[in-house]
Amino acid sequence: MTQPKQIGRYIVQRLLGEGAMGSVYKAVDPAIKRTVAIKTIKVDTSRSQEEQDEFLQRFFQEAQISGNLNHPNIVSIYDIGDEDGTPYLALEFVEGKTLNQLIKGSVRPGFESLAKAIVQIANALTFAHGKGIVHRDLKPANIMITPEGEAKIMDFGIAKMSGSNLTQTGIFLGTPSYSSPEQVKEGRVDHRSDIFSLGILAHEVLTGFNPFPGKSISTILYKIANEDPEPPPNLKDLPLNLDCWQKVFRHVLEKNPEKRCQNASKFGQMLLECIQLSTSTSKELSGFFDDGPNTVKQSIGVNKRIERSDFEKEKTKLSQASIRKRKSRLGLWLTLALCSICITFLALDYFKVIPQGQRVSQFFPQSIRTRFFPPDEIQKIIHITSTPQDAKIFINELETDPTPLDYTFIGTPGTEVTIAIKKDGYEAFQQSYILDSKEDLNVNAKLMASPIMAKISSIPAGATITIDGKSAGQAPVSFSFQRDRTYEISYKLTGHQTKRLQFDTEKDLIQKLIVKMEKVTPPGQIKIKSDFSDLNIQINGKTQKKTATLPSGSYRVQLSAPSVFYRETRTIQVESGKTSTLSTPATVTIELIDFANPTLFGVVYIDGKKVDDTPISNTKISRGLHSFKFLDGNGNIMHQEDKEVLDDGTKILAPD
Repeated sequence: MTQPKQIGRYIVQRLLGEGAMGSVYKAVDPAIKRTVAIKTIKVDTSRSQEEQDEFLQRFFQEAQISGNLNHPNIVSIYDIGDEDGTPYLALEFVEGKTLNQLIKGSVRPGFESLAKAIVQIANALTFAHGKGIVHRDLKPANIMITPEGEAKIMDFGIAKMSGSNLTQTGIFLGTPSYSSPEQVKEGRVDHRSDIFSLGILAHEVLTGFNPFPGKSISTILYKIANEDPEPPPNLKDLPLNLDCWQKVFRHVLEKNPEKRCQNASKFGQMLLECIQLSTSTSKELSGFFDDGPNTVKQSIGVNKRIERSDFEKEKTKLSQASIRKRKSRLGLWLTLALCSICITFLALDYFKVIPQGQRVSQFFPQSIRTRFFPPDEIQKIIHITSTPQDAKIFINELETDPTPLDYTFIGTPGTEVTIAIKKDGYEAFQQSYILDSKEDLNVNAKLMASPIMAKISSIPAGATITIDGKSAGQAPVSFSFQRDRTYEISYKLTGHQTKRLQFDTEKDLIQKLIVKMEKVTPPGQIKIKSDFSDLNIQINGKTQKKTATLPSGSYRVQLSAPSVFYRETRTIQVESGKTSTLSTPATVTIELIDFANPTLFGVVYIDGKKVDDTPISNTKISRGLHSFKFLDGNGNIMHQEDKEVLDDGTKILAPD
């Protein structure tokens, strides 16, 4: 296969690799001098045009969605495009090797380095799952590891675009070793399927053994769907807690997705608790999960707290006697601290540092308020409801339980309380109230559905967008859609077919607004040159004139002129913007048609058509091959021959 010199605006430098899904090239973006990886995607030409168009539309939609994943452990998508019918992605160029190459190479990376990679992968997955995006084909070959040890997941959201799934014949076209039970049985994939795949990946990367081994695809798929994972033979030789390891992997490889670990980062945290880490690595990971430097946390891609492992706890365990002494001292210090806090708050209250309308007593439990503060407060129950329910409630900017809620507020008369109620997809409610009586307060918020801001895009960009008959500008354009409505949207772009669609704000995904425009190709022509007065022209069974304008393609042309015994059928290829010309043959005159023996008489047929009784003089006929048949008065064939008539004056004489 010849390497292209350019794909889109990108200058190709060299081929990085090829696979079933496409090819990957190292290239340069000349506009900003940035090195990128260009991945071309193969389109299955054996499918119908409609299926290919649907594939391309879904590919562009998923690629655009995945392009929103801005995470240090996910390979970034810079651009998408179409080069002569072949879709491509411009990706972040990553130096390094795939995780698959590293674990199967001659020198296997250290156990702790591999554990760090698993942590990065887990947190990148959690980030993507939070955006509603599922990878669908997580495996070591889709993970790049840089020379600095940074893991980057590739092919987010498009890994299955080439049609990797269970076919009707039961052949798995994806990567069966890393599939989930629900993917095997039902073809259903969600974020929990990614977590199951992560569990298999982590097991294989750390131990060198797949938990569901098999020599055939059917064996692997059966084990994934029906059998427990097989423990690796080298488990006792690894620096980890066996009981903890088995518990974590039973959880992450649970067949039922409802019972499985629901968060990839949580799995990474639980896994690290099982590993006996060195002091330096333990300190490093503690920094990642607690308050370590931001630059370090960004590079590892971890943003959640993790408890120390059993190994670390054992090393730092205090004696029970020491703990009791500390508790005793702690109780004394807490008492002194509480007294100090009370005095401080009293001083703040006295010098009016506490906001007006609030009392310092509000910051303490009822038992402390009764003991230290005078009973000059009112207690009011605030009944808070909303339509719809389950909205978030904020009282004086502090979040409480969702609606409906009975909230007990204690304060002095005249205290102002600000209540805000918020719910995704609805405009927020906010109101301030003065608590000046002992009567309960009822707050019922009817939330108005907020508009949906969505971007309308065309591929290529620049299409004129019309919404419900009104111009909305050129794509890409943002538009505020009202909920519970259906919109009529049209896309018009010079040189492309106009697209029209209906967008239901309650049922349709926003991705539907991304439309790939199809180019309009100019038609071609078939032109017939002929002097025949009774020429009949049929193209694909339809009568046409001597000049016919038609879309590009192959056509069957039938020509006939009964007056000169002419009939011909041809197949013509019409090309866009070009004219295909056909010419009929010239007319010649046969001087005589008769028997060689003048005493004989009969009837003459030319090309199956009766002409006259012999002799026949000066017969007009089209130049070319014709069939002549002589019959006697009883209908018996006396002579038959095929003869090519080329010139005027030709004689057709039947022998005795």
